[in-house]
Amino acid sequence: MSFDVGTRAWNGRLTERLQLSSGVTFYPHGPRFGQQLYIDRCFLARKYWRACDEDTAAALAENCIERPASSTVEVISLDAHLVEGLRAACPADRRLDEASMYKPPFADLLVLLESKWQVMSELHPLGYAVYPAGFKTVTFDARQARFIGLHIDEIDGLPMDQCANSPW
Repeated sequence: MSFDVGTRAWNGRLTERLQLSSGVTFYPHGPRFGQQLYIDRCFLARKYWRACDEDTAAALAENCIERPASSTVEVISLDAHLVEGLRAACPADRRLDEASMYKPPFADLLVLLESKWQVMSELHPLGYAVYPAGFKTVTFDARQARFIGLHIDEIDGLPMDQCANSPW
């Protein structure tokens, strides 16, 4: 199964930030890589990565025109002052409560995102995480105590081959 994905990049600096893998591998049973234990039925990026060249960046940007949100990846640039504020707001235990999402600097981040994205529900803070270099992916599902690999937000609950039909 393959997906067509388009990108929108701010300031035309996509090649400075984007790395492309050689594809993904599907694991029907949760694999383990060192201390990383993944959920069943996950996708992980293959080992070989390359920098995004100008031609690929242009093709991805062109592919974004008229694409639904479920097929679009947006690369945004955060103001250095906001990034410093987010770093400074990190509590010692790295956990955040719901109320913190509505105070600076998190509220400032929400304002920035709302200008580009439609935020339709409450934000749920996952906290701050730091992982050692070499982790395959860092998205963690605390309910299952497993990493989840690459994921697609499926708000509408559509089958994978119909995600492009989602209005969100």
